[in-house]
Amino acid sequence: MDKPIPVYERDFYSDEFIRNPYPEYELMRGMGPVVYVEKLGNFAFTHYDSVKYALKNNRIFINSNGVAADEVGSNFLKGNILSSDGSVHSELRRAMAPPLMPKALKKLESKVEVLVSNLIDGLILRNESFDVMKDLAPVLPLEIVRGMIGLPEFGQKNMLEWADAAFNILGVQNVRGKEGISKINEMRDFIKGKIIRENIAQDTWIGRLFHMLENDLIDPEHLPIITRDYTTPSLDTTISAIGYLIWHLSQHPDQWQQIREDKSKILTAINESIRLSSPIRSFCRTTSVEVDFRGFKIPKGARVMLLFASANRDSKIFHNPNKFDIKREKNEHLGFGHGIHMCVGKHLAILEISKLLAALSDKVERIEAKRPKIYLNNTINRLESLEVKFIPTKMNRQHRI
Repeated sequence: MDKPIPVYERDFYSDEFIRNPYPEYELMRGMGPVVYVEKLGNFAFTHYDSVKYALKNNRIFINSNGVAADEVGSNFLKGNILSSDGSVHSELRRAMAPPLMPKALKKLESKVEVLVSNLIDGLILRNESFDVMKDLAPVLPLEIVRGMIGLPEFGQKNMLEWADAAFNILGVQNVRGKEGISKINEMRDFIKGKIIRENIAQDTWIGRLFHMLENDLIDPEHLPIITRDYTTPSLDTTISAIGYLIWHLSQHPDQWQQIREDKSKILTAINESIRLSSPIRSFCRTTSVEVDFRGFKIPKGARVMLLFASANRDSKIFHNPNKFDIKREKNEHLGFGHGIHMCVGKHLAILEISKLLAALSDKVERIEAKRPKIYLNNTINRLESLEVKFIPTKMNRQHRI
């Protein structure tokens, strides 16, 4: 016998929801692993096991109809690596992924180490509070990615705005989503007009794409798509993760001391922060057939929201799910996704954040922070501001003097 699917009636994209979604996620999980979001006409998977089921079964839950929460956004952003399946997705990923794999990123390590060391030294020398979301979280990803992608100057200046816009469109076309469409059209015009061979340095990610094109290794239509994919998703998620990690560590000085004493805990701290404060709230899939998930029937052609941020706080999987705990064992969170569509920039994000945390643990004894302000974006979970002061170690205090 089919189970009735509970109906969730509140506005998933209201400012109020975005500022504090976790009580709503808990309410939705309590309703069941599948709910119907009435205001959107979408189904939503709320539990860890239902979200992971969809991510694993990529032939049933397809991406090629778009992954936004409405038809307008899905159609507008169709064709990129996230909104593709099968051979198209494989070709795009083969072309895009190699510079982002651990082996290729090895040559970046020393550059990242120098950047983070200088960045932290500068913030300590201020001897005053600063805004993490202006002076720290975006600085490293922007510095690294701008140089590696190889965009002309106008593109470098607008990368973060374009990234924000893309993630707003991936929600619904409220005011934020509609404004996002005009910004992405600006980006597309720029790429169409300025991304030509003579404008691009050879030893960059886009330079590599031109080399592949000249050797018939990629479809000409895929070059602007991959360029856009390099430009928009490579920033916001890392910036989000850095901001929230600093916030959580400021609120748990005992765990910060554990990291300072044992750097092997750096990776577990990063993963725990990404679990607790998932950078991506949700993406959607479309059912290619009728789906029966534990008695809940979802029709063919339905849009299904995969609530990563809810799944990562599922108490059936994570003990004390609302608690930040760097000693958490078996932290198989879905913050980077799962399966063939797992975040292609995962290794770069981990490299940047781990080097940042390693340098901080050497130079900063204590992190003092005031309560942050939440940034309003339809898809990205990010802080708008976080006032922090770094209290340096004794050695760095002497160095400052």
